[in-house]
Amino acid sequence: MKKTMLLLTLLYSVHDFAANDFCENGCTLQEIEAKNKANYKTHEEWVIHNEALEAEEYRQWVQEHREAQARADALPKSVYVPGTQYRTCVQDVYEQAASFLGEDANTQISVSQDIDEKCTFDVTRFDDLSHACENLSALSAIARMKSHQEETCRYEKEKWRLYEQYRDVVYTPAWTHSVELEYLNKLKPIEQKHFDNVIKSNEQEKQTNNNNEVSQ
Repeated sequence: MKKTMLLLTLLYSVHDFAANDFCENGCTLQEIEAKNKANYKTHEEWVIHNEALEAEEYRQWVQEHREAQARADALPKSVYVPGTQYRTCVQDVYEQAASFLGEDANTQISVSQDIDEKCTFDVTRFDDLSHACENLSALSAIARMKSHQEETCRYEKEKWRLYEQYRDVVYTPAWTHSVELEYLNKLKPIEQKHFDNVIKSNEQEKQTNNNNEVSQ
């Protein structure tokens, strides 16, 4: 019996003893070997199960990759015609914008092409000679508008109106320290309002995205 219990100690872990009462009333060496053999088969089954699971995960990954590639291949592509200049949507947007912004449209807006070959614009000039902010709707019809563009236009226009009050004295001896402080004090609430509006817009956009996710 002592030999049997010694073999059992070597063949079984402490966990196995705690988990069942296989040899509570004693057992033979043959019974222990049979139990070990049964456990080994269970281990083999787990190995087969894990291999099958990994194979299924790999199959799903391959399928998702193929579907993603198919979606990418379906996106519109710029076509190069031999003997002509390669064109992107950037040139098209500038040309169309020039019809209502003027020939200097490329100084009033900045246009960039995204990874999906769609164009995005943002306004870069806000002086009296720039008409981009007044034509955001028309520009949005030919390119995507960057975030907060309406607020940026409002903010930059307000800053420009303040600057106009001081531009005749900027870079002159009349631009004293006290005048500069006066200008900065007037500018501070304008910048604070812009900051608050952007934060509010971001929160609204985040809430909208959360609502869309819930509805889906």
